[in-house]
Amino acid sequence: MYNVLSIKNNDALDISEYIYLAKKSGFNSFNIHEEQIDLCKSTWFEIEKIHQLLVVNNFCIPMYKMFLDNNKSDILLLMEKLVVLDVKYLLFDKVCVSEVFAKDISEIVRLANRFNIKVLFENQADLDEITVLKNTFQAEIPFDIGILFNPVNFLQFGFLPLHNAYFPANYKNYIEGILLKDGIVKKTDDKDQTSSEIEETELGFGNAQILELISINKARSYKGMLIFEIDNSGDHENKSKILDSLIDFRKKIGRL
Repeated sequence: MYNVLSIKNNDALDISEYIYLAKKSGFNSFNIHEEQIDLCKSTWFEIEKIHQLLVVNNFCIPMYKMFLDNNKSDILLLMEKLVVLDVKYLLFDKVCVSEVFAKDISEIVRLANRFNIKVLFENQADLDEITVLKNTFQAEIPFDIGILFNPVNFLQFGFLPLHNAYFPANYKNYIEGILLKDGIVKKTDDKDQTSSEIEETELGFGNAQILELISINKARSYKGMLIFEIDNSGDHENKSKILDSLIDFRKKIGRL
């Protein structure tokens, strides 16, 4: 497994800012979002500049995250740019897996696979997602797809990530990235509420079974991404606290 930084904010960041933040946090790889660097709209000159900065600083971008828009006429051009930047994964943001969705996106998945890029889906809280993916994609053509495992999403509906999803629902065979987020379920008096609110906590202090998840995957010789997400908004003092807690948690992982 390898550590990847993900910066959580909606500000457009220059690639040099990404590299600076990653270095400061002790990472040599980071994921980017379409809202931060729109590769579809980037010129080839800009793509080459990004590529050179990555090479010079010995950095890589494993995953590009974007919104799904079936009207993107330049999806082929995007794939070519991802290849130049050596991006291995394409993640579609804020989508729910369904049979209709899977059929709509099948051509994009097919195209991505031609460029040796694997399309990932972030799990929501539906334990039937894997069945839908297998039935819709794998039945016709053996598409190369994967899951970005977000354990906190399961907590909202009362599921324990390991005991209810990772093993029983067979998520473990599809995971290419694990989003390291943690949280606790906030109690509510609303009896009609079907889902719970989640209060984010420091990694390892919530109910998302993060340490157990990492330990199990180490034992399984997991070779995918461990994605550390930080919020780059707020004042300097808050950012420093986040970075310090991140460094402490990475040390804890090393002792597992």
